[in-house]
Amino acid sequence: MAVSLNRPAIYDDGMPDLTEALRQFDATEANLKRLEELWSEIVKLIPDGMVVDTSSPDAVRYADLCRTFRHIQSVMPKLDGFELTDDLRDLDAIFMNRLDAKEAGEISFEIAVERGIYQQGETLREYRFRFAAQRRGLVRAALETAIRAVDELLAGMAPSEDQEASERVEGANWQALKDRIAEIDVLKGSAITSPPRWGDLHRHLSFGLVQDLRDIISMDWPAAKPALEASLYGTNDPIPIAVPDLAALVRAAPSGPVVTALRWDAIDANAFERLVFNLVSQAKGYSNPKWLTHTNAPDRGRDISVERTVVDPLTGTHVYRVIVQCKHWRTKSIGVSEVTTLVSQMALWEPPKVDELIIATTGKFATDAVDWVEKRDAQRQTPIIAMWPDSHLESLLAERPHLVSEFKLR
Repeated sequence: MAVSLNRPAIYDDGMPDLTEALRQFDATEANLKRLEELWSEIVKLIPDGMVVDTSSPDAVRYADLCRTFRHIQSVMPKLDGFELTDDLRDLDAIFMNRLDAKEAGEISFEIAVERGIYQQGETLREYRFRFAAQRRGLVRAALETAIRAVDELLAGMAPSEDQEASERVEGANWQALKDRIAEIDVLKGSAITSPPRWGDLHRHLSFGLVQDLRDIISMDWPAAKPALEASLYGTNDPIPIAVPDLAALVRAAPSGPVVTALRWDAIDANAFERLVFNLVSQAKGYSNPKWLTHTNAPDRGRDISVERTVVDPLTGTHVYRVIVQCKHWRTKSIGVSEVTTLVSQMALWEPPKVDELIIATTGKFATDAVDWVEKRDAQRQTPIIAMWPDSHLESLLAERPHLVSEFKLR
């Protein structure tokens, strides 16, 4: 396919290519890193006080560094409209600005002048911050897919107990696992910090023995995966807002019916899990939320572990261990057989003891499931089961509109 000379190859087939997009980001970051290094050298050569000798070796080097900086800065792309501006000051300008501030005799003027001299560093930091946010957005979906793929691969690769620890692991799945981990490395780049045990995981992949696979399944991946997910979905990136001034909406006096139902079909199962994770993470009385993934679980899904603290004025503080199971089911209700299966899975997470099980679903619970749970709870069996159907979730989220907006549910 011929590549147009007038626009980047990422647009030639109508859809951006992720590999080419990453190349553009990598090139930008390489330039940004060089600019940060240049600025570090430039700062060392900014003179103190009022003495400026433009013919000195330091002054000549300062001018050369500024020219190099501007040469690279001129090709830096915008980041959602933000531009890396040229805020460098020539030595003569620094001298004159300081002289003017001194003659004015106002400390606020002197502070403003010094801030302006070093403004380029602040502009670089702002660009770096925005760059990291944009890169996270670029790779988020692909990294999520790669994480899921690793889960699937490890679920089918668990070695049997009678396999020798020194036996070499081979086959298409092992190579696919190595490829997926390599893909995660490329996707996370420098914008996402390497998670815990990432070096251990690479070392075990390199050795490639059965014991290494066991360590990956039991230690490396369970430690690395939550950190990877947190780096993607625990960020404070802003949600786009379509209006510049909310008062304009108030003055327009909008009317009409209010939509109360949530668009559950707008999210997939993974997004639903993240929604519930955020819900319990931010709820008062809940603490220490964690992702749990057990490769031997029947549905290979993720559970959420969280602690619920109850303060009783007479008996003191009690901490209960709660497991949350998420079911993004829209076409069928959760029946008694599914509930009993979920209860049996709690053994995967013990010890310590599971005190409560929350089953959250975007659908509903069948009558037999409701009857079974109510009878069981009346007998005070543990864990206690709480059912969160779509109606209950909609009630909870009505008090948390920020989550409704973040997950585009309305």
